[in-house]
Amino acid sequence: MTAALHFSGDMMFGNVPFYELSKVTGLEVVNAVGGEKGVRGVPAQRYAGKIKLFGNFELRALFYRFNIKSERFGLGWTLFFDAGRVCADWKKDSNLDGNGAGIKIGAGGGPRILWGDVVVIRADVAYSKDASPVGFYVEATRAF
Repeated sequence: MTAALHFSGDMMFGNVPFYELSKVTGLEVVNAVGGEKGVRGVPAQRYAGKIKLFGNFELRALFYRFNIKSERFGLGWTLFFDAGRVCADWKKDSNLDGNGAGIKIGAGGGPRILWGDVVVIRADVAYSKDASPVGFYVEATRAF
């Protein structure tokens, strides 16, 4: 069993193009707060703003290993909890940011197939108040 924790954020200044407001950039461009690598269950690009912060917590378990010819595989499962917040601008605007904490959450889990030491195939099902009814993601990489 492995516990994994990830935090990410992005803060923009000035006259930012609208298409950048829903992304977190760095080595890789990620949709935030929602999407498969943000708060799972919240649709990608649902929320946009100059300030974006989110975190992910996962419990990962690898419970079965096997070989097919010379290739090594593993089967596992992950449970996760994600949370994030977007602020439209540096000054609070209740019309854009809402009232209260405004934290978006997602929770769920899914199976994992490990191929060798690097490739992870994942299928996540996530519940969030923003999902209708759930978010479903299939990727050939880890969320983080």
